[in-house]
Amino acid sequence: FYMVGGTSRKSTDAGERWLREHPAESARLMDLLTGVVIEYMSAQVEAGCHALQVFEAMAGFMSEASFLRHALPSMTRIATELRRRHPDVPLMAFARGASYSTADLQRAGYDVVTVDCSTKLKVAERELVQEMERSGRPPSGHLAALQGNLDPKHL
Repeated sequence: FYMVGGTSRKSTDAGERWLREHPAESARLMDLLTGVVIEYMSAQVEAGCHALQVFEAMAGFMSEASFLRHALPSMTRIATELRRRHPDVPLMAFARGASYSTADLQRAGYDVVTVDCSTKLKVAERELVQEMERSGRPPSGHLAALQGNLDPKHL
């Protein structure tokens, strides 16, 4: 979104519009960026990091359909490849503004799902449990832990 809109505050619809109007270019860009993120995060582990967190900070500016079509496959690929390379490193994910994606992120293979302050923890926990009951054991091998939910204005 920053790459095509310049800023999230002034052009909140630019990224969504670009995804819609340039599907082939969007797919190529997401593939390229996903590969870069995988290499960068893998290098962090090799440099000594003990846990990794993927931030999808623009999820709140995307429609749910767009998030599921464009962002989630990249986040899934990142988790799958990092788990293959570094099976003992916990993976966390935060898709700010996308509380509907909690179970999807668990299914993608994240050990911890960070939720924003609009997400009720009990609801998120119920979604994770229900997803595990429906789909069986997630790639992480366990129910994802939840963290977050604190409104930043209280910090």
